[in-house]
Amino acid sequence: MIAVMAKILLIDDEEELLDLFHEVLQNVGHSVCKTRCWDDAGHLFDDGIKVDLIVGDVYTLGHDAFTFIRSRVHAQHDLPPAILITGSCSDDDLQHASTLAYAVLSKPFSNHVLIEEVSRCLAHRKIS
Repeated sequence: MIAVMAKILLIDDEEELLDLFHEVLQNVGHSVCKTRCWDDAGHLFDDGIKVDLIVGDVYTLGHDAFTFIRSRVHAQHDLPPAILITGSCSDDDLQHASTLAYAVLSKPFSNHVLIEEVSRCLAHRKIS
């Protein structure tokens, strides 16, 4: 049995990627909750979900990551760190994402890169 390392919220509207990331992170011991859009993530937080990390696609159905993070911070909600994922962003959006997130991953990337970034973020959070 693998010990649970962290609780992670995955957000992606591409079902195949959502399932793949879910499996990859669970296989290394994380507890993973998943949803297909930032709007649903907002409802989860409103209902009291507690997670150590958000891993989410910048653009999903409904709100994007920028709108979600800015609105939560503006409303003074505590948010865990985020790793944002993008398949296509302008240079301005990439720069903006890097100011809001711990890391930004551009698709495609390997499972190893995802695991390493998650581990690095969680280790950094424990040190801070």
